[in-house]
Amino acid sequence: MAVWSAGAFFAAYSGLSEDYLYRRDGIKVIGRFEIHSDDIGPRNDMGILSYSVDRQAYHLTSFRGPGVHRPGDVEQLFYLPGSPDRAREADYLLFDLMWLGLGLAALMLSLFSGKVVRWRT
Repeated sequence: MAVWSAGAFFAAYSGLSEDYLYRRDGIKVIGRFEIHSDDIGPRNDMGILSYSVDRQAYHLTSFRGPGVHRPGDVEQLFYLPGSPDRAREADYLLFDLMWLGLGLAALMLSLFSGKVVRWRT
């Protein structure tokens, strides 16, 4: 459990630092959901978001699975100046905070269960 919590903390830390960078230095743009990709298969495909910067069209594969987006839905994105081809969905922040919370819960469970085992013996 401690190893899992360390992995969750690492995922949250790296994601939160990138979220901070995109939110601090990035430019907000609206992406429009177009279609589902077939990258993972017909049942677990991801959505494709399109956005434009200076009349240039870009595409981003959403981190959300099927059934979340419908064609025409909009999503807030951030891209870094000088790299409009690399964008990040605004909702990644909630995803990273979830990993932080799960990592904290797993760490607490790991520490608490170790104390219970030592207390019973």
